[in-house]
Amino acid sequence: MLAAGALASPPAAWAQGTTWAQGTTWAQGTTWAQGTTWAQERDSPFRIAVLGSVAATNPVSVSELAWLREGLEMEGWSEGRHFLLDARYADGDYGRFPELLGELLGWRPGAITVGTIAGAKAAQAATRTVPIVMLGLNDPVRTGLVASLASPGGNVTGLATQNEDLQVKLFGLMREALPRARSIAAILNPENPSNPSMLSAVSRAAEAAGLSLDAFEIPNPSAVEGAVRAMADRRPDVVFVLPDVALAGLLGRIVLAATAMGAPTIGTFLELPEMGGLLAYGFLRRNTVRRAASYLKRLAGGARAADLPVEQPTAFRLTVSVRAAAALGLVIPPSLLARADEIVE
Repeated sequence: MLAAGALASPPAAWAQGTTWAQGTTWAQGTTWAQGTTWAQERDSPFRIAVLGSVAATNPVSVSELAWLREGLEMEGWSEGRHFLLDARYADGDYGRFPELLGELLGWRPGAITVGTIAGAKAAQAATRTVPIVMLGLNDPVRTGLVASLASPGGNVTGLATQNEDLQVKLFGLMREALPRARSIAAILNPENPSNPSMLSAVSRAAEAAGLSLDAFEIPNPSAVEGAVRAMADRRPDVVFVLPDVALAGLLGRIVLAATAMGAPTIGTFLELPEMGGLLAYGFLRRNTVRRAASYLKRLAGGARAADLPVEQPTAFRLTVSVRAAAALGLVIPPSLLARADEIVE
């Protein structure tokens, strides 16, 4: 599906600053697409293929495209003159990736951007020559996308998250905010290769704390209602949403359902408290996507994806909603509020 129309403003919670671990010197001279460097064809804009996972109208997609444009403009590029964006969206159906990539590669892009591991793997399967830039993916080494963060190898580079390391920290914050909670509903996307290992980490933490945990899978938007019904039968004390772009696009529905059953929602998505969730701890995705523009510009100048180190965020934020707490009859400990970077009143 082609992105069209005006772009909405990104959520305010995603608009603050994030610092990044920096890479090293960039190698020059790699050929572009089927053999001609874009640096040799500067009379034509650098074509960027955007492979989206959810619907084009989903706030996740709208924000991501807006932030990518912002980043490119911050690099001194103007759309039409220096770059073109061709976007296609899978509407939550990852089986469509090969078809969408066929369309995108038909335009001979200089690079492809991806927001999910499944999208990155599909792009790898479709091309080993066109550079693929990650817009903040979980654990790209363990999932086999890159050889290492310092030396990616192959044609994938860009931005990673540290979400795999944040789940236990988030669990600790949950325990501090909700000391009486005894049962957890963990929501994951089984199509995301990084979610099972994160679920294992949270499960181990729950077991060590003497808490029960039930996992509920949401592989696509049509699975939300079934997962919510199953979750309601368990009556959890808290809903723990694992980090996944597709789940981020469903947060509104998840939070609404959890609140209806009297359970607070927590996760790494910083927009969560603005949507009625209780607590979030993570990095600012806006800056992740903006930062990807620097990779695209270096690739356009002849750098090789294999030689561009993968970067990770080094600053994280804690956001707490006292409004959500009050609606659920909860009181957030003052010690936790004192450490919050943002409080939703």
